[in-house]
Amino acid sequence: MTGKSIISSAVAKAARGDQEAFSQLVKGMENRLYRVSRSVLRNDADCADAIQEALIRAWLNLPELRSHHLFEHWLIRIVLRECYRIAKVKQHESLDLMDNAAEYKTNADDKIAIQNAVYSLDIKKRVPFILHYIEGYKLHEIADMLGISENTVKTQLMRARSEMREELKEDK
Repeated sequence: MTGKSIISSAVAKAARGDQEAFSQLVKGMENRLYRVSRSVLRNDADCADAIQEALIRAWLNLPELRSHHLFEHWLIRIVLRECYRIAKVKQHESLDLMDNAAEYKTNADDKIAIQNAVYSLDIKKRVPFILHYIEGYKLHEIADMLGISENTVKTQLMRARSEMREELKEDK
């Protein structure tokens, strides 16, 4: 069985009401869901709230998901929508994106400079940046998750890189 067919099988079970299957699917994604929510929200409590609400929505709407192999993208999109809703209510604009800085092989000053550069990005550039460069999603996957065109994703990434380059130049 391939990875996609295993996921599709687990999603099908969860869609039929198997809470254990749903739990296993989510458990495999919990760090990714947290990092994605952190790309929009400022603090852990808001991230936890967004993820919890998104999981409730996902559980309730799972029987409607037609393409089971797209479960991960679908869930991330729900998490992002919930994060945007919370951010709008709380009027958050920026956040700490790199709590997991141990993943990066740079010195402490570089980590802080990179973190600040990411902080400085507008949310429309920051989310695609995080999804692509930190989470490793492909352009078409990000476009699908965010409901924008692939060309828009490319443009946002290009602008984010350019802004970060300028920000990092200023720090030196």
